[in-house]
Amino acid sequence: MVRVRSTLADDGHPILTVQDNGLGMVVPENQAAVFQPFTRQHPHIGGAGVGMYLVQRIITSRGGCLEVASTVGQGTTFTIHWVEV
Repeated sequence: MVRVRSTLADDGHPILTVQDNGLGMVVPENQAAVFQPFTRQHPHIGGAGVGMYLVQRIITSRGGCLEVASTVGQGTTFTIHWVEV
């Protein structure tokens, strides 16, 4: 299941949240490590490890920031804060 929600922050900027109930992942204290190119959280699943890197680059280039929270076996939540729209 994937759940997508949008809200407004107290300062009026939009927030987009994408939540899944997938495999989840271990998120290091430094969240930026998740968004490094060629980083793969689940080596048994195909991929090159560039998807989250590209998403993060697109969001930050448009004035936003991306946060991740996850629990292994329960799913992951990505939150996009749009500072400039």
